[in-house]
Amino acid sequence: MHPARLILSTAAVAVPGPAARVGLPKKDVAAAAAVADGLVVGRPAGVFVVPTTAAEASSAVATETAAAATVAPGEEVHNAVEDGDDGPLLFSGQCRPSLMLKAHGGKGRTMLEGQCVDGDGQWWRTSLNLNRCIGAHDGELIYQESGDFDSLCWPCVVLGGDDALPGDEAAALRLECTCLDHLGSPKTATLQLGSQAEHPHAVQPSDGRLVCGAHEGDRTPLL
Repeated sequence: MHPARLILSTAAVAVPGPAARVGLPKKDVAAAAAVADGLVVGRPAGVFVVPTTAAEASSAVATETAAAATVAPGEEVHNAVEDGDDGPLLFSGQCRPSLMLKAHGGKGRTMLEGQCVDGDGQWWRTSLNLNRCIGAHDGELIYQESGDFDSLCWPCVVLGGDDALPGDEAAALRLECTCLDHLGSPKTATLQLGSQAEHPHAVQPSDGRLVCGAHEGDRTPLL
């Protein structure tokens, strides 16, 4: 698998092209615009999708979205396979591969959004605020009630899929962030998603809705 990265940023910077890379948020828009042809800079607008290798750019599944997204102020970014059935299903076949991270209003509003099916075969759009069940401690992501992880962790991506071998956490569906430790130093942190995480606050679907612990995400019918 060659998953494209779903990147949560405090400043929307997208570089189209198969070799795109994203650095730190740019405070000087004019300077940022001069970095390379095609560089698009906007005010904070949430989450955007950037393929990080040529192989990733040709992929179009799951957390494997093909096209780079250009973010303008106030816009929301939609996955290239939204409303589609392309690619392998996630969460043991309960959700389509159109999972996305979005920041609705900045810190404290980091949402995982997707399309999941209930026991009757009805598909739903569903979203869950990950801060309800994920926290950060000394540069590590942890499952924690009202953890507010995104106060210390950014940017974040969702990587992996359900085809990982048992015990292969590096390939499993997971949240990956850069988090600050107690000294303020950045560290790469990962947290497994789904029932395989074997934690009462694990993020997973239930009856067409993303949930974690006692928290239920929103859902609306997918017509």
